[in-house]
Amino acid sequence: MSRIKLYAHPFSNNSMRAQLSLDEKGLDYEYVTVDLFKGQHKQPEFLAINPRGQVPALVDGDVRLYESVAIVEYLEVRYPDPPLIPGEPKRMATCLRLIAEFNQKLDPTNIFGSVKFGRKSRADLGERVDKLLAECRVWEGYLGAGPYFTGETYSIADIVVLPFFGTIIDGLGLPQADYPRLHAWYELCKSRPSVAKQPWFEAFAGDKQNPRQRILAAAS
Repeated sequence: MSRIKLYAHPFSNNSMRAQLSLDEKGLDYEYVTVDLFKGQHKQPEFLAINPRGQVPALVDGDVRLYESVAIVEYLEVRYPDPPLIPGEPKRMATCLRLIAEFNQKLDPTNIFGSVKFGRKSRADLGERVDKLLAECRVWEGYLGAGPYFTGETYSIADIVVLPFFGTIIDGLGLPQADYPRLHAWYELCKSRPSVAKQPWFEAFAGDKQNPRQRILAAAS
């Protein structure tokens, strides 16, 4: 029996972030599905692991950890081989800075939930769309020569932001013509085995054809 358990849901983009890190590390773990639709995340058994009642949560021996970015960072420190942070100091610094920027700048602009589940329109969201697109332009510039955010090497910076941009590109229709580097990076990431196996992409495939949700296609 694996000492590592990931409590998650296959349709959760935050859960995807933790699973990507586990798979890239080649770690043996047990995937425990927490059925969000049946309210299992609010049951005492799960709340004993994560009192916030959210997925994902990680159990590694006597370690209990939640918050997906914290899980990714923990796994990198606890299981450093293969490394997913560049060893070269400047690229290492870039990687760490990008994760901080995701937490503080990029993630707060996410409007996917408001559109998909709250059924908000472009007009409803107003300047929130403008702020999101402005952040996307910043991250488009960060790719530079790429192909990944820290250069030639896939890193935890890519893992951390990938689920976010999945919702923005596939879910909301971020225009490829205006953000070609982000789209190229996204397709490259999806070609990795750890990403290609994710059921999230199939579950939300219909979003690509849903004109009501593709509010960014005409917002740039």
